[in-house]
Amino acid sequence: MIIENSQLTDLPVIFELYHAASDYMKSKNQVYWPKFPIEMVVREIEENHQWKLTLGNKIACIWAIALDDELIWGNKENEASIYLHRIAVHPNFRGQNFVKKITHWANEFGKKYGFKVRTYRYSGTEQNLNQTLRKIWIRVFRY
Repeated sequence: MIIENSQLTDLPVIFELYHAASDYMKSKNQVYWPKFPIEMVVREIEENHQWKLTLGNKIACIWAIALDDELIWGNKENEASIYLHRIAVHPNFRGQNFVKKITHWANEFGKKYGFKVRTYRYSGTEQNLNQTLRKIWIRVFRY
């Protein structure tokens, strides 16, 4: 298992995984991800904010990090934080506890650079994103 920054050459797989994750959410009658603009993902890759977990030569999981997220967390200027977003697991690799492994990685990354790790999860059926954002479940991971 290797965790490293995604590369521009990974774009087709990244969007394949986003599509598969959205399809999975739809199949569970959950709020699903919109189609993400390629420019946004390219910028994340260029800023080293897009990550991947590989097994052998296969990308098993991807996610993005942000160093701020005022929409979700409000203004936390005094708290250095790393936010985990859009964790997507390849359908062939589900059930291998990648979120736990990513959380462990993020905590180590945070310790190294002085960040607190934050992530959020939403579960529900509303299709309106504004309603969704008002009902987000917040879970702060700390070890």
